[in-house]
Amino acid sequence: MATDLVAALFGVLQDANTLAAGIGESAEVAKRLTLTCREIRAQQHLHPTPLPLVLRDFFAAKRAIVKARPPPGCALGQVPWRLSFPQFEAAVASLTTEESAIDIFVAHIGNPARCPPPPQLPRYTRRFCHFFERCGCVRFASEMATTLTTDLDRVHGAIARFTLAEAVEAAGFHGDIGESAATLDAMAKGEQGDALAAGEAVKAELRATGQQYIARHGIKFLVSAKGKSGPEMLEILKQRLGNSSDVELTNARTALWDITRMRLAAEPADTLHSEITKLLAKHGVVGGSICAVLPGGTPQSLVFGESVRGKQAVTPGCFFEIASLSKSVGSSYAIRYFARRGTLLTTPVNTVLAAAGSSFRLTNVKWGDKVQLVHLMSHCALNMHYVNGIPLNEPMIDVGDLIRGNQQYGYPAVDVVHPPGTTFQYSGGGFLVLQHIIESFEKQPIWSLMEPYLRELGLDQQMTFDPVAAGVPVAHGYGDDGKEVAGTRKMFPAFAAGAYATPHGMLGFLSALQTAYAGDQTGPIAPETARLMLTGTDKGCREFMGVLMGVGVFVGEAGPNRFAIHQGANDGFRSVFLHCFDGPDAGTGVVITANGDNRAMFFVAEALQWVLVETGIRGIDFSKFFDSEVSVDSVPTEEIVNFGYKNLVFAAFQPKL
Repeated sequence: MATDLVAALFGVLQDANTLAAGIGESAEVAKRLTLTCREIRAQQHLHPTPLPLVLRDFFAAKRAIVKARPPPGCALGQVPWRLSFPQFEAAVASLTTEESAIDIFVAHIGNPARCPPPPQLPRYTRRFCHFFERCGCVRFASEMATTLTTDLDRVHGAIARFTLAEAVEAAGFHGDIGESAATLDAMAKGEQGDALAAGEAVKAELRATGQQYIARHGIKFLVSAKGKSGPEMLEILKQRLGNSSDVELTNARTALWDITRMRLAAEPADTLHSEITKLLAKHGVVGGSICAVLPGGTPQSLVFGESVRGKQAVTPGCFFEIASLSKSVGSSYAIRYFARRGTLLTTPVNTVLAAAGSSFRLTNVKWGDKVQLVHLMSHCALNMHYVNGIPLNEPMIDVGDLIRGNQQYGYPAVDVVHPPGTTFQYSGGGFLVLQHIIESFEKQPIWSLMEPYLRELGLDQQMTFDPVAAGVPVAHGYGDDGKEVAGTRKMFPAFAAGAYATPHGMLGFLSALQTAYAGDQTGPIAPETARLMLTGTDKGCREFMGVLMGVGVFVGEAGPNRFAIHQGANDGFRSVFLHCFDGPDAGTGVVITANGDNRAMFFVAEALQWVLVETGIRGIDFSKFFDSEVSVDSVPTEEIVNFGYKNLVFAAFQPKL
């Protein structure tokens, strides 16, 4: 049996031990629990999958003692207990013997003052228990336990795919229609309240006809009983008795979906979606889109608000400008490009410019010839913090012209501002020069050169660097005043800030980067590239954003975990990604985008707080979230985004021990 499931059963006994140790009636409690366990265990040989009944055994035991009252001053969960996890693990392993695990548990109740506290159950285990109790299928609970938040569409889809064996398994967890109320759990009692009020003759006929139904269809009669009287239930049962078994499997799936949906609505597994929905209204942001993944899980998309105000809701397939998140993707491409050319990243930029046939040079007398290719991607040589946008209804300006300075769109000439490689200063200018070099070599626009690379990554339908790609559903940008960006959005130089993508697409890139970092040599990103990008240094970057600077990506350290991080800000758009690439929570990642300005930065930061809390990721002091007040009134415009994320999120990262 998997350790997580053993831990789940151990957690169920946590309630039993707490109550039994304090109520002064442990013998009576033990008797009830033992009878419950043995009664269900006696049926296991009749069931093709014993695990669900083992679980039901323990959930039934839990329900058997929840009515007991702890003594005055002894709150539920506060009574220590003696049985250790290894002891319990061994007990579960012997479940096939006459002695039940609960018998063993009762035998170990001792002096509470000398007992150690119970271990905290893993997030997966807590969610597994929650979903299992609401549906009764192990595969379903296992799948839902790997999700970040409850997605009813996903729940519905999983139940709609139940095989007959899974439907039988789930049905076995739910009470029979017409059963005595004493045999039902609290949820089932509430759902069957009207049916339970029926006369004994009706209930007896329900039970008898239910046996006929099982004999005919191989599964018990399932229906959402909420609000239905006993006679109504009997009429439905009789109508369905004559259906084909295929029809009844479909009806069973529908009933399990209805039951599960109502139970999840009554007791949600989490409140993440509703909390982030509140943030959208709190900050006056038009729309947002999130994609997150947990280790071993599949990416999950969450959408909020509108991509076009009053006209179009955000969907998982909607593209948002990802702004400076483009730098990470662009850097990975550039590193591979120069490696294939045989050009070292330590090569002076001016030397490479000459080889590419460009007339542009870094002309700083002291430092111009000392700037290396790697400096362009690590923000430690050039000027120009953020790059400015070009209205969508105007022609895009060639990056080779922008690096020489463009007064119309507010571009100063690119120049060297520090001794190369010594001091961090955020620089969009470095990525303009990087793009110009590759375009000068290839005589093609960078977005065209990037297309095969994105296709190799499996992202060609979820990300583009083409400023005017046809047929792509792109969100409109909005300012803090609520007005739409002129032309719906602006265009930006590709490597510096020009990509737009779905959050799912950006997360796909980060997963590929993590896989390469772990040593996989089969993907489009080489392990050497990933390790170079994700090796962080501090030349002033901690002061800037509270993290380290890698190559094309920031690197955060939180306890035992290390993260790839980048923030983004274009006119009318804000974004961030955080992906754990090393440590016990490797594989956990999230991308958040929104169509707004600085208000959207607060939305993105606070949504990130909620997501991180829900993941339970290690190395972050969650007590520093939510109550922190951050004012950006005196912060320079170009630094609001990094200042906000630094103080709202990254300040909670705990130092590595």
